Amino acid sequence: MDSHEKVSVSAPTSAGKSFIMSRWIREFVKAHPTATIVYLVPTRALISEIEKSLSVMFEQERGAPAGASVSSLPVSDSISPNQATILVFTQERLHLLLTASPQLSIDLLIVDEAHKVGDLQRGVLLQSVIERSVQINPNGVVIFASPMTGNPEVLISDFGATAESAAFASNDVTVNQNLIWVSQVPRQPVRWAASVCLQDQVVNLGLISLKNIPTPDTKRLPFVAHAIGGLQSGNIIYVNGAGAAEKTATQLFDLLGAEGEIQNSELDELVDLARKIVHAEFLLPKVLKRGIAFHYGNLPLLIREEVERLFSLGVIKYLICTSTLIEGVNMSCRNIFLRGPKKGVGNPMSAEDFWNLAGRAGRWGKEFQGNIICVDAARSDIWGAEGPPKQRVRAQIKRTTDYVMAEPASLIKFITEGAPRGTSKLRPEIEYVFSYLMAEFLRAGSVSKCVWASRYDGAELSALDSALEGAAKTIKTPQSIVERNPGISPFAMDALLGEFSERSSRVEELLPAPPASDDAVTIYTRIFSLLSRHTSPKLGPEGPRAFSLAILVTRWMRGFPLSRLIVDRLGRPHTQSTASIIRSVMEDVEQIARFEAPKGLNCYSDLLRFHLTSAGRSDLVQQIPNLSLLLEFGVSQQTQLALIGCGLSRTSAIALSEIIAADDLTEEGILEWLRLNNQLWRQSDLPALVKKEIRTTILAEDGI
Repeated sequence: MDSHEKVSVSAPTSAGKSFIMSRWIREFVKAHPTATIVYLVPTRALISEIEKSLSVMFEQERGAPAGASVSSLPVSDSISPNQATILVFTQERLHLLLTASPQLSIDLLIVDEAHKVGDLQRGVLLQSVIERSVQINPNGVVIFASPMTGNPEVLISDFGATAESAAFASNDVTVNQNLIWVSQVPRQPVRWAASVCLQDQVVNLGLISLKNIPTPDTKRLPFVAHAIGGLQSGNIIYVNGAGAAEKTATQLFDLLGAEGEIQNSELDELVDLARKIVHAEFLLPKVLKRGIAFHYGNLPLLIREEVERLFSLGVIKYLICTSTLIEGVNMSCRNIFLRGPKKGVGNPMSAEDFWNLAGRAGRWGKEFQGNIICVDAARSDIWGAEGPPKQRVRAQIKRTTDYVMAEPASLIKFITEGAPRGTSKLRPEIEYVFSYLMAEFLRAGSVSKCVWASRYDGAELSALDSALEGAAKTIKTPQSIVERNPGISPFAMDALLGEFSERSSRVEELLPAPPASDDAVTIYTRIFSLLSRHTSPKLGPEGPRAFSLAILVTRWMRGFPLSRLIVDRLGRPHTQSTASIIRSVMEDVEQIARFEAPKGLNCYSDLLRFHLTSAGRSDLVQQIPNLSLLLEFGVSQQTQLALIGCGLSRTSAIALSEIIAADDLTEEGILEWLRLNNQLWRQSDLPALVKKEIRTTILAEDGI
């Protein structure tokens, strides 16, 4: 990394990539004291983890340069011209910042989990923001890091093979990992045989006795895990979804019985937090009492972080996880148990993801040995005809754009037919690629001028150019709006523009309302109905679903705590269990309020500004609220945003803001308020873990 500008590295999970990159950032800042650095990660959970680790490194480690700022807010004010700025983002947040600051020059771009350029819709956006960053500053340093890939060089191939670029792949595994197969002994339901799978043979280890007969089949995984893990710590159980995680936790809770009860003050604080910020009937507080927790992507960040911390300390002994664990959460274990793992509904896990997940078993300096335990390994109906993966394999990085453009006829047909909504629903990635290609075509005049063009056949590029040119002649949406709204078909944008033009009612009725407005739910229900017909089908369909989502999104932007959103949903007529409602609200927050709604409402606002200007009503443009940050962070005040900018989770930011009267405080103002009101917030009824996060995140260096 010292000697090259463009580097792509590949190494197994837990090899130390994140450790090396963070230390190298420190050296880069020493050499470039006013550099702008962006560290891209695939999930919001990793934003918090990386942001905190970098902040600690710069604040506390000997030899770290002074004066570096670490932030996760995608606003131009986050960048200081007088000191190094390190921005920890997902691709969505970098897109927000590049939209607000189109000429942002990034001196160092680190892309962690870089193989995610093949992650369908989000992969296209990741590719787009990387290319835009390099176009703005071609001399900037770019580092790609991915786990166990066979072709890391593909990520730097578009920059040209020069002395300034290099690819590096390592096979080194830093801990001993045992692949263990466990299968039921014929005609003996409670006796199971365990074998260790070596490269050239399978060696019998012995027999395991279960406490009870594991029927129905959902009990087989937790019963085997309990038989092997007992009351020891360090056990991860992988399941295929949030509902399965909660069921497995319940089964394990009953299996452990009173013998598993734990007395621990930190565990009690987490129990209290989960009850207060989620719901009194949330399952997690109950199972925590026996050292069991579950971990999935929709859980509030503060709860996830504390679960991970207590698991790493051995307080939580069993952690039931979903595919969130594959996304790079840096968490190690002694044993990881799997049974026919899937990634998403009905999608068998690839061998590459299996080994990425298995990399959590053992971690250098924490667990020097780990066990990957495959339950029902002999059953082809569970693991497929080939059984569990036996040898490590390297994944091949393939961009979503490459995957879609491998079928040029289908892509061209999609474009020439006007991007039919039916196809977009079945294959949303094809709409993302079309949107990306149209933006590139409008910018350069031909896709043959794109950085990746040399990898494709000239005749295919020419045919694609012809289809894009034909589409461009009919599209009324301006180029700037197409570029600002990746993933949405320009034809769909035109259809929404048409709805604006054809309306006979007052144009003021099209304006989005500030979230605090009394009529906000009514207005956003109408907007979601429009969007669901044209650009954002998941915001509908019209009727009860659009209304329900409008309530959720409006109250999310107002800064309502998750517990209030859940109570609201439970208070309306429903047929689901309380546990299902809790999960559905958390899923809607992540998938709708923080992903689909921002995408749809940003497009709606851009198109409405254009329509109002074209219609001679520029006077109304200033009344359109900027909803991007409100939706991304779920806050409605500058004070709340500043609290998040200080490093607090949304949970803590909202809880603390409820006892702060001012709604316009900056990060410096937050520190001053905490100094002046030291006893007020410490003696308030804020959950203990919220107070702890305030102390460790904001006040660690201030001695307040």
